[in-house]
Amino acid sequence: MKDIIQTVQSLVPFLQPYPLWVKMVLSIWFLVTAVMAVGLLFFREPAQSDVAVVSNVALRPESPISKNEAESLPNQVNHSGLSLEEYFSTLDRLKERFLEKEEFVQQLQRTRVTWIGYVDSVKGAPGKQLSINLAVKPDSPRTCFVWFAEEFRTKLFSLRKGDKVIISGIYDTGTPSIPDIQADSIRLSE
Repeated sequence: MKDIIQTVQSLVPFLQPYPLWVKMVLSIWFLVTAVMAVGLLFFREPAQSDVAVVSNVALRPESPISKNEAESLPNQVNHSGLSLEEYFSTLDRLKERFLEKEEFVQQLQRTRVTWIGYVDSVKGAPGKQLSINLAVKPDSPRTCFVWFAEEFRTKLFSLRKGDKVIISGIYDTGTPSIPDIQADSIRLSE
């Protein structure tokens, strides 16, 4: 301990006039700090995976994908076990965990999902993309955009606000708080 005190005194000469107990406290503090620094540098947990940082820009194809395109997508994982409500609760849970949130969203990217929700609105002009806002619960502010091909026009405009529907499609979004689904099926739920 005397060696440590002498080393600290030689590094910090203004400590010489102070009593021995002050020198010991500072020596212990330097020693603990050094041990913690070494521990943090050499004994940290490895990262779960190397994930590229992606900008938060919504990338949506100009036209929705067709059923044939959806079926032919490589490496498709079916996340139909993840409900729309679970999706949003996972985002809430990862609110302050930015890397984990980004990893969660990236794992879903270009994968098939089947979600149950409530129609909030139906939008689409002739010759334009059709979409519905699918809410977690009736009148919920938590919604996702579900994009459809022109062939779904009649089916979509026959829906009413609050109808419970099951959609199936490809999760394809850059904005996790309002996800985009390129849908290839929709049906009323009971």
